[in-house]
Amino acid sequence: MAVFMYKVVNNIIVSLKMGNMFDTLNMVHGINTRANMTHDLVVRHTRMQVGSRAVSIFGCVVWNSLPLDIRNATTILTFKNRYWKFKCSSFSYSVDFI
Repeated sequence: MAVFMYKVVNNIIVSLKMGNMFDTLNMVHGINTRANMTHDLVVRHTRMQVGSRAVSIFGCVVWNSLPLDIRNATTILTFKNRYWKFKCSSFSYSVDFI
């Protein structure tokens, strides 16, 4: 999902159907906020659990949860490498020995 969102945000995937699915906060209002400076995407409100699984909502949540150095990657290869390291570093497990 994160790679897909990188492609959408950086106009690598261009589709007429996705034209207004993803908006940044500065498109919604002109108020200068911290989220505006980080180019967060607007997470639309949904009343149902099923709606929260839609790409237009879950994709925004995933994108907004990434650190800025990953989101600001200049190439898709750099993005994938940084994303992989981020996911591996946040993954922790424990093994219980008997």
